Amino acid sequence: YWSVPDQAFDDPDEMAVWARRAYEAGRRAGK
Repeated sequence: YWSVPDQAFDDPDEMAVWARRAYEAGRRAGK
């Protein structure tokens, strides 16, 4: 389990990276 780093809340580009990774991890886990 990973938490989003605090700086990602202030940086939309960094948050997009984390959101994409979380989405992909969820898709892989659902199979």
